Amino acid sequence: MCGPVRGDGPTAYAVGPSHWWGEAVDEGVMEDTAAGKATWDGPVGLGIGEEAGAGAAGLADEGLGWPGVEDVVEGAAEATVAGASLHRMVGVALGNIGAFSRGLMRGHALRAYQLEVAEAIIDSVLHQRGRSFAIVFARQAGKDETLAQTLAYLLLHHRESGGSIVVAAPTYRPQSLIARSRLLDRLDNDLARRLTPCPTTEAGYIVRFGRASARFLSAGPLANARGETASLLLVCNEAQDVAPDRWDAVFDPMAAATNATTVFSGTVWSDRTLLARQMRHLRALERADGARRVFLVPWTRVAAELPAYGERVRARIAQFGRDHPFIRTEYECPQLHRAGDRGRCWPGSRSAARVRVPTGERVHRVRATPDAAHHR
Repeated sequence: MCGPVRGDGPTAYAVGPSHWWGEAVDEGVMEDTAAGKATWDGPVGLGIGEEAGAGAAGLADEGLGWPGVEDVVEGAAEATVAGASLHRMVGVALGNIGAFSRGLMRGHALRAYQLEVAEAIIDSVLHQRGRSFAIVFARQAGKDETLAQTLAYLLLHHRESGGSIVVAAPTYRPQSLIARSRLLDRLDNDLARRLTPCPTTEAGYIVRFGRASARFLSAGPLANARGETASLLLVCNEAQDVAPDRWDAVFDPMAAATNATTVFSGTVWSDRTLLARQMRHLRALERADGARRVFLVPWTRVAAELPAYGERVRARIAQFGRDHPFIRTEYECPQLHRAGDRGRCWPGSRSAARVRVPTGERVHRVRATPDAAHHR
């Protein structure tokens, strides 16, 4: 057991209503309850079926045929899922990313537009489709949270079978360290603390969960990042600040052995960045086969699910105008202009890399000097 769980002996008692297992949980088998019974079929994380009585009828997750982790919590008052074995808890959590997020990520459950992205990435990884994706969210809309929970889910899923994830950012400090810390926070949940071995860190840049690992590297020009392998997933975060030739020479080959799924995320600054190049390529693939690969989430989509966010952005638009470069790049997620438009994000404006932003605001566009002593 990797973390504190109240109770003595083989039985652990949930602390508060947010714990997603039943009130009395041990390493036994699923027991019938007075209200109903639930049974799990197939390998853990691959198939979960249920026979539900009156008290367990709410276990299906959004009509997808999977028991929802949050629903297990809510239904505990009617039907206590007593004696659920730990591996069956893992099976419930791995039913889908929505159940995983709602049940384990207390206070950070993914919204619908985030789940679309996470589901697409996870589907490609688990089915070895080898797809690439481009992700552009409005500012503070939860892009990094989406990536963190996707990584946490995949590490849990592959903790026994193994596999490696590589996450690159323009700098090791602070960007890669922030991403690593967020992943560690999301792995510090009720389920992971009960699993052995629990999540650990190695060499400062590796997060390991059983046989699966995530490695956080710098894509800066002086960082020594060669030699790593991304067998499950390769991520380029803030891809607009990573040099295309650097990515092509050092990072893209990391996914070659398994044709691993690749994700490019960031902000649409101009049509000359790595992110812009990949978006054009992925748009062409979308037209060819109809599979969605580019996810643009403007502020209006976020506001539909988070009204307070919309109020804040509308106030900024009222102050600075809808066509202000800051509003355009950070909140509108505009479509890219043609390649010959001198790298501009919008007509009649200077390059996004040089625009002035409103007083008191700061766009994180300046590259930090990579630490050459770290190969991360």
